[in-house]
Amino acid sequence: MRATQPPINDLAALDAAVSGFDRIDLLSAVAGLQLLPENAERIVRLEALAHVSRADNSTDLVRLRLTRFVNFATRLHWG
Repeated sequence: MRATQPPINDLAALDAAVSGFDRIDLLSAVAGLQLLPENAERIVRLEALAHVSRADNSTDLVRLRLTRFVNFATRLHWG
């Protein structure tokens, strides 16, 4: 059984959590998720993720993998 990680509750923590992702890949994935009607109830979380995704790229990036993104996205919690 996998250990549960704590939810991410603020933009600074979210920005730190996505620091290893390629920002362009992340923003593309978030944009696609925002288009799906079943994600309408998650739009605030997706908007926050899109907000921190717009930042610069670092030199040592990890390409976004769908399973890693899904595991990460399940930790988002505001409210």
